[in-house]
Amino acid sequence: MAENTVRRIDKLGREVKELGWDYKSLNAELMKLTTQTEIAKRADTLGLKERTEPPIKLEIVREVK
Repeated sequence: MAENTVRRIDKLGREVKELGWDYKSLNAELMKLTTQTEIAKRADTLGLKERTEPPIKLEIVREVK
């Protein structure tokens, strides 16, 4: 029974390591895909262009009565 417990602990330890590696690789891939240049490339395939001028601020002027 003790041997089975040791085997199970070893198996679970290896599984945790493998899942940790998967997490790290997927996290790195996500970080790469969310950079501004990667998003601009993907948006370009959809026909969207990146703005070149800064946004403008609209102000509403209300008349005092």
